[in-house]
Amino acid sequence: MRIGISGAHGVGKTTLARKLQRITKLHRIHEVARTVAAEMGFTDNDQIMAADRETVRIFQQRIYYRQLWAEENEFISDRTVFDVIAYMRLYGLDQGLIIDFTRHAAQHSKEYDLIIFCPIPTGEIKNDGFRLTDIVSQAYIDSYLKDLLINHAQCPVVYLPKDRKAWLASAYHQIRGKS
Repeated sequence: MRIGISGAHGVGKTTLARKLQRITKLHRIHEVARTVAAEMGFTDNDQIMAADRETVRIFQQRIYYRQLWAEENEFISDRTVFDVIAYMRLYGLDQGLIIDFTRHAAQHSKEYDLIIFCPIPTGEIKNDGFRLTDIVSQAYIDSYLKDLLINHAQCPVVYLPKDRKAWLASAYHQIRGKS
């Protein structure tokens, strides 16, 4: 199975992916953006936000292609290619580039068995030293991701309820229905 978990920063994608990985025994793809950031010498999001446009473009494109590369076999991932595109837009990359990547992501999405969308639950974003912590950017990513998934995903998409306590059971039920 190929399962992508989508949603804004700080909603609990990684936590859900870890739990589902333990149950399903699928290989877990984790923190592609953080890996690329470390390779490029970024230690936090402030550095990325302060970088010149070309560096940010290179950073986002590397994340996209690394995500694709990681999705070669069966997996559960705490991101999808659509998540990367949402961040490309947040970081102000060229609209033509975003359109090209969106077309590619739509084609690639045929390879997912399921995308699980995690909405913004109630509560604050936990500052882990890397992720953005403002609710405005979180709401922006949430809204744009929903739009991308509704209009471009060519695979089944499950939208989880806002109550995080129900996520694991709901997601696992959907996965079992696909296998």
